[in-house]
Amino acid sequence: MARKIVLALLIGIATLAMTACFSGIDAARQAGERAKGEDRAATGDRASDVTDAQEQGTYSAADQPEEGTVSRSAEEQAQATPETTTGEPVLDAKWYQDSDGNHVPDFIEVANVFDPKRDDCAPEKCPGATESIDFYTSPRNALLVLDSSGSMGADDGTGQTKMEAAKESIVRYSQVSSVVYDTGFAVFGNTGDATGAGKAESCSAASEMLLPLGEVDQDNVRGVVDQFEPTGWTPIGGALREAAKTFDGHEDETNRVILVSDGIETCGGDPLAAAESLRRSGIAVTVDVVGFGVSSDETEQLEDIAAAGGGEYFGAETGADLDEYFRQQGEIMGETFDAFTCELRNGLHDTICDQNQCNDATAFRIPEEQKKYEYGTPEYEALADISDNISEGLEERQKARDEASDRASQLLDQWSKMQAEYYRVFNETYGSG
Repeated sequence: MARKIVLALLIGIATLAMTACFSGIDAARQAGERAKGEDRAATGDRASDVTDAQEQGTYSAADQPEEGTVSRSAEEQAQATPETTTGEPVLDAKWYQDSDGNHVPDFIEVANVFDPKRDDCAPEKCPGATESIDFYTSPRNALLVLDSSGSMGADDGTGQTKMEAAKESIVRYSQVSSVVYDTGFAVFGNTGDATGAGKAESCSAASEMLLPLGEVDQDNVRGVVDQFEPTGWTPIGGALREAAKTFDGHEDETNRVILVSDGIETCGGDPLAAAESLRRSGIAVTVDVVGFGVSSDETEQLEDIAAAGGGEYFGAETGADLDEYFRQQGEIMGETFDAFTCELRNGLHDTICDQNQCNDATAFRIPEEQKKYEYGTPEYEALADISDNISEGLEERQKARDEASDRASQLLDQWSKMQAEYYRVFNETYGSG
């Protein structure tokens, strides 16, 4: 609630600053138009008086208006007022110098302690901001798929088996990811055996869903991974085809598959085609692949599977590498929280930066300069054009600022609900260091 109040106050401040800038411009415009109307009315009256005097023969040189008094007709006055634009060099050159293209003349930026050669109010780039909005504002699903083939019983080089290391890493990661994702867990190669006689059974089973999406939590995943051991062959293609079924009804949500395997397809399937089919099925999903202790000549197939699935490949040599991979995935999830802060700065702080320059130019500097010239002169009109240009430029830039504010607002609710619990679990699981 406190964060929402602060956000509302900041938005209110930004709105007031915008109103002040445009009101200053409008007031000057309206005053000028009123003055112009009064001048034209007075001109018409005087022209009429002169005409009557001439017709009656009473007009003389003594009746000539004093110097500086308008004596032309309203039509003549309108025709004599030049229509100028900021492209015409009727002012000092400093009024036209805008090195960074933000519509505010350089000398005004310098006076406000800005660098005229770069846009000091340009939006900060927010890596992952768009993705983080999708991440927060739509349901999020993650399916962990673990290889349980016989080769996972081999030593990982540190005295524990690959399976023991993988189970521990997945338990830790699942505890963290379940705060953010509806997490599911499946295994493949856990039936039959690694012999020729057991191949048909192992390959035909493809994969087994042990915990459907949303059923992984901090308490149950450890008990589930203890239910299987390294057993059979490696039907990666079949496991990916089964994964597609997992996302039925979740097509437009944020979906992810993380597949961990210590080898390539051994059941005669086509995992590359399966990954491509999953990616092109209309499901919004990416497939990441972790090769665990994979030989160099087998790495290429796993890399290709990840590429076909729109995801990334990671090679882990030991259990420590695998655990570090999953820790990194947890840290990446944490980074999406930072996108909110970045978007908030873009939506509010940078808006006020623009508005300060606009206010200074259109409410102070330009009106002060206009006092040197009569209304309707080329110089006066050129200054008005510059004021309009600054205002219109700010309005265009404000559209981007508004979009950033909208993105920040979209992130706010999910960010505040999720952040504290996520970091609590992450720190408990991986430590704060």
